[in-house]
Amino acid sequence: MREYLKTTNMSGRLARVPYTTFFFLLIVFLLAQPFFFSSPITDGGLTPYDRARLVSTGNPERESGLLLLAVFAILSLGRRRRSDFRAQRCLSWPVLLLLWWACMSIFWSDDPSLTIRRVAVLLILCMGAVAVAKSFSYRNVLLFTLVCGMATVVGGLLAELAQGTFHPFETEYRFAGLMHPNFTGWNCSLCLVAIVALARDKPRLARLGYALLFVGVAWFQLLTKSRGALAGASLGLLTYFILVSSWRRIVTVACTIASIACATLFVGALLQQDIGGANTGPRLTQALLLGRTEDPTTLTGRT
Repeated sequence: MREYLKTTNMSGRLARVPYTTFFFLLIVFLLAQPFFFSSPITDGGLTPYDRARLVSTGNPERESGLLLLAVFAILSLGRRRRSDFRAQRCLSWPVLLLLWWACMSIFWSDDPSLTIRRVAVLLILCMGAVAVAKSFSYRNVLLFTLVCGMATVVGGLLAELAQGTFHPFETEYRFAGLMHPNFTGWNCSLCLVAIVALARDKPRLARLGYALLFVGVAWFQLLTKSRGALAGASLGLLTYFILVSSWRRIVTVACTIASIACATLFVGALLQQDIGGANTGPRLTQALLLGRTEDPTTLTGRT
């Protein structure tokens, strides 16, 4: 493991992973993660009143983790040292636009004080992300993301096997592990992007191993039935593909995806009509919604 957690810098010398910083960030993320050790599917047994209270007052463990992350970001960004960190201009502007939009949302919010706290959390996360990018090499960030994602999947699988809640072939089942299925799905999404990035420019045998790992994590990603996480993984992989590919390859893949999308819409329109006395349109819609029954077009009833 120690030999695996090494990377090569620009001069070709081996640079060890900063284990102390890795361990510190692991503690930060453990404090910030909403782990449910008792019953992941039922939000750890929390009542609606308890969930509303946590939204309004906050979670002490999570606040401690965010405070530690803010301290780490301030100390890391305050140190003047050589860094290979360079922001991609094509990615910087969307990020800045998102931050501006989040800050402006305070003015039309129904609860400005709650929105201010949420915007502050977002800014701390962004500062932490920049600090991590400046402190670690590109490969170290990917390795840390891969380790965290695999720990989420393996730990969650072992937890569900121990509790007897792992039933992947049941219709209403959602893989949760030690967290809510949505949080588990987000961790799987980050892990998928890290796997693809780490597999780039590797020997054929290594790429095969990464491919098998990708398929396994993607399966658990689908089992979470988290639509937002699946969309995030798709957009993340698409963004990475655009950044590392030539224009000719990008155009070819774009045309292929557009053709598949048009064909899917055409077939879906045909299936909306009764074929052989059975309306198969809802089945297609249900598949696109990952088998979940709640209405995704409204936020009514959501915390």
